[in-house]
Amino acid sequence: MKKIMSVILFLLTFLLISCNNEIPPYEIELLAGDDLVYLDEEWVDAGCNVMIEDETYQMTRENDPITNRANEYLIKYTYEYLDYYEVTCLRIVKVSDNQFPTVEINPGVDTIKVNEEHEDMGVTYEDDFSISITVEVVSDVDTSNPGTYSIIYKVTDMDRNQVIVTRVVTVIE
Repeated sequence: MKKIMSVILFLLTFLLISCNNEIPPYEIELLAGDDLVYLDEEWVDAGCNVMIEDETYQMTRENDPITNRANEYLIKYTYEYLDYYEVTCLRIVKVSDNQFPTVEINPGVDTIKVNEEHEDMGVTYEDDFSISITVEVVSDVDTSNPGTYSIIYKVTDMDRNQVIVTRVVTVIE
C-alpha cells in the first residue's frame, strides 16, 4: 500500500510541476481595419498580432463573416505558444444592409365625424434582411374637434434604415 501511495504521490507531484508552464507577459494588437461592410461586399481582414518576449507573431483567424447575410459576427484569432498555451483575440464585424424597409399604409376609414371613434389600421412593412424591425407611432388625432390630423409611422430596421410614412385623418362636423 505504501508503494502505491508513493507512486500516486510521485505522479501527482510530476503532474503539478509539469503543469506550471506559464506564458511570459504578452501584448495583443488588434490591427485597425474596416469592421463595417455592406451586404455582398468583400471584407478585408486587418488581422491581429501578439507580441511575446519582443517577438511579434501573426495570429490565425478561425472564422469569417458571412457577407451575404446582415448580422454581427465575432471573428476569433488564435496563436498557440510553445504547444501548450493559446492566446485569443476577438473582433466584431458588422455586415449591414443599406436597403430600406418597404412600408405601406393599411387601408382604413380616415374621415370620421366629431366624437366618432377612429380605428387606426396601422402599416404593413417588410425588410429583406432584418429580423428586428421597430415601429414607432406618433398621433395627434383629436376626434372631439374638427380638423386634419396626422398619424406618423417610423419603421426602422436593425441597420437603422428608417422609413417614415404619414396617415392623414380628417374629423368633420
